[in-house]
Amino acid sequence: MAVLSTAAGLCLYLLGHAVVNGFQWEIPQRMGRFWGHLQIRQLKTAEQEYREPLRWELTTTRRLTQTPGVQRVSPVVLAPALAQTANGMEGVLLKGMETLPLPFTAGKLTQGRIPRWPKPNAQEILLPRVLASKLQLKVGDKVAVYFMQEPIRMRSLQVVGIFDMPMQSELGRPVAIVPSEILRKILGWGPEWCSHLEIELRNFEE
Repeated sequence: MAVLSTAAGLCLYLLGHAVVNGFQWEIPQRMGRFWGHLQIRQLKTAEQEYREPLRWELTTTRRLTQTPGVQRVSPVVLAPALAQTANGMEGVLLKGMETLPLPFTAGKLTQGRIPRWPKPNAQEILLPRVLASKLQLKVGDKVAVYFMQEPIRMRSLQVVGIFDMPMQSELGRPVAIVPSEILRKILGWGPEWCSHLEIELRNFEE
């Protein structure tokens, strides 16, 4: 009995250790695909909402991309907004991107298509499933997005896709994805400005 008890205890320990290690691997991988494992931003900036813009150059992106172990480098523009339909209004953090990396889109899209960016004047939005459900939106619908500025600005965007957002409950506010061009025009930023640079690594443990 003592031998069996010891063996059972050892098995439970090894199982628990494997589960913890699995979570330690899976969570950074999922979040890294969505937000990058590393971010380059202004030293004095807020964690969310409007951030102090970071000036970047294409040569910087190319140099970082060529660094061993780097999967992708993406300039990102962030802006808080309110999404409204006839069924209600919800707060949302808009994430402006120039392209959608394949690792992020693979297995996450539940409806619609991946937006074809860059595309001049693309008034498109990719919604997380939880937000689409609350506002009762489906692919092809239009949603009014309000930016709390002076004066308040509004954009009517077409839903082209719905995706499962990683760790939605932990992050709180839903994050929708739009072309960077839309947010830069709202914020008055030129093409060389972004909120931060995201760096996704091939192996975050390194």
